[in-house]
Amino acid sequence: TTLLPKAVSASCPPGSTSPSMEFTNRPENAWVCQRAHGIDGAAMNVVFPKTVVVKSITVMPGWNYVAPNGRDHWNEHRLVTKILWRIGGQQFEQSITPTRSGSTLTLPGNGIATTVMSLTILTTERPDALSADAGGEGGGFLAPGGDTGPENTDVDKSTAIGSVTIMGSEI
Repeated sequence: TTLLPKAVSASCPPGSTSPSMEFTNRPENAWVCQRAHGIDGAAMNVVFPKTVVVKSITVMPGWNYVAPNGRDHWNEHRLVTKILWRIGGQQFEQSITPTRSGSTLTLPGNGIATTVMSLTILTTERPDALSADAGGEGGGFLAPGGDTGPENTDVDKSTAIGSVTIMGSEI
């Protein structure tokens, strides 16, 4: 069963979206967290309405949405590569290869019982479109909005998580 939180909170700088956006199951929504001082470390807290057993967590490590006008949000924010989960008094690191198919962490045993959990973004990286040589006359890099060159740092100002799906059961 998909477990839905009662409350979700995060402390991100101004210009960020609500962390509850990643639980809407709508690709046009994402949690975008501005990076304070250009570093990772954003944290999000999740509160459930009653005790649950969390068995797995699937994360979309970027904003996997191409708007009707062709704008690809995947390339506009840093992609999550490692998360620290705190669940039921235990900690679990989730290493993520950022792909548009997402990444799943399966918890040990029959899952972890809890009423609250949190995630901390430990590391992120730039999207491939900004890291790889795009070729052509100018060399350079392909960046959001058609800008070229490694000097495009807007992508480094924020991190996006497109969705978090928590699977388990209620007690």
